[in-house]
Amino acid sequence: YVGNFYGTPISTITELISSGKNVILEIETQGALQIKSRFPEAILIWLSPPDYDTLDSRLRGRGTNTDEDINKRLTAARRELQLLPYYDYIVINEKGKAEEAAEKIRKIVEVNSMSTKQNSDFVREFYKL
Repeated sequence: YVGNFYGTPISTITELISSGKNVILEIETQGALQIKSRFPEAILIWLSPPDYDTLDSRLRGRGTNTDEDINKRLTAARRELQLLPYYDYIVINEKGKAEEAAEKIRKIVEVNSMSTKQNSDFVREFYKL
């Protein structure tokens, strides 16, 4: 991602899913779409600042990136916005309201656990399919 390499071992993901756990990954769009292709039942949540200027300000406020890196990330963010239709939900992380954003994500996970897709084993067992 913008010149850096990141990754999550697929074995870790499958192991956690097999044990019945929810897996939450904080990954960029390319990785998210790869996960969705391997795990169609995955729910993609787009976490976003309220606007582009806030994104710029937050990246610069970290103090951990060069201007060149920040500019690459901002350019990538504009390009990635085209992938928003592939996501299931969007959560806006307003300034000073990170706990509210986290609670919205928790609710999405909770509601998703009740979906028919997530409970196909129950349906098969109930109807002895």
